[in-house]
Formats: sequence, C-alpha cells, structure tokens
Amino acid sequence: MKKLFWGTLVVLVLMLAFGGIAAADNDDDENNDSPVPVSEVTITPESLEMLVGEVKYLTAQISPASATNQNVEWDSNNKNVATVEASSDAQVTAVGAGTAVITVTTEDGSHTATATVRVEALETDPISEDRPTPPTGGFPTFHLVAGLLAAGSAGLAFKRFYLK
Repeated sequence: MKKLFWGTLVVLVLMLAFGGIAAADNDDDENNDSPVPVSEVTITPESLEMLVGEVKYLTAQISPASATNQNVEWDSNNKNVATVEASSDAQVTAVGAGTAVITVTTEDGSHTATATVRVEALETDPISEDRPTPPTGGFPTFHLVAGLLAAGSAGLAFKRFYLK
C-alpha cells in the first residue's frame, strides 16, 4: 500500500510540475510582444477642393488599429499647387491653381494611399471696359465735418472743422 501511495504521489507531483510548466508557456503566448504589422492605410477625405491660400487637413487611418508602427510620411506630387506638412494630421496648404496628389506612406510595409487636391485661384475682377464710367461733368461734391475734442486747462472744448 505504501508503494501505491508513493507512486501516486510521484505521479501527482510530476503532473503538477509539468502542468505548471505548460501553464507558464501558455502565459508567455498570451503576453507575446511580437509586432503587429500594418495591413492597409487610407486617407480621409479622399479629395479636397480648395482656394489659393486655404489650409485643410487630411487624416491617415492605419489598419489594423493595433499595428505596432503607426508612423507615416506625407508627400505632394506638385508642390506648386499644394504643400503638405505632417502633424497629428496632414496640413495641406493651397499655394497655386491646379491639381496635386497627396500620398501617405506607412513606415511599416510601405503601404500607400492618395488624396486628390484641386486648387482654384481667387477670382480677381480687373477694371474692364464693361464697367460704367462716372458721369462727365465731374464728381459730386461732398462736405466732410470733422470734430476735435481738445482737453485744456479750462476743460474740454469741441472744435468743428468743415472740409470741402
């Protein structure tokens, strides 16, 4: 009977020992620090309509959201039309009329996405011959009254000037 007891005890101790090792291995798998790779990147919005001098923002979304390396690089294919500066989002500045393509590239995997930026120039209205001309007999005369409030030792005085 003593042999059966000691034999069972040895088996139980071995099972617990190996079970503990297996449990420790499982814990290591659950706390695995292996990097999560980027699978895709997208830009929102996918297109912008801008006027020269305007500033708007683009946002890159990396998939999966749990990807380890979230770093991206922004670029414009036509810096005479639109420039891009990286910040938390991409700041796009319209510098000239035309079309530019803004590209975002992930550092992990070199995944890319693009957005189209169309920039229009501000309309200027030069003096044209279609505009009415002022009447020929001269311009009407306007009188301007200007006032001056002066502070002196005797108190405040208001002086009125008439200009023609």
